[in-house]
Amino acid sequence: IFFLMYLSHTPLNLETLFLLFILCLVFATGGAGIPSGSVMVIPEMLGVIGMPGNLISYILPIDWLLDRLRTPTNVYGDAVGACILDHHENN
Repeated sequence: IFFLMYLSHTPLNLETLFLLFILCLVFATGGAGIPSGSVMVIPEMLGVIGMPGNLISYILPIDWLLDRLRTPTNVYGDAVGACILDHHENN
């Protein structure tokens, strides 16, 4: 998002930074294990801060590669958390 803000010369003030922080928390909680979930979330975040959603085309090639690493990491982390909870519940 910050890269796209830099490209479009959108100023980053404290209000926008706080709003992006809250949006990232909400969207990351709900879409951690969804493959290519960020492709659907980033245009919505851009729209909330007043930027055009078509700017996502600048980062799609890189996001495709990063998503191939991000999704298995999130799923593995969720599985480890479930195993830890299961271990403590059975003892």
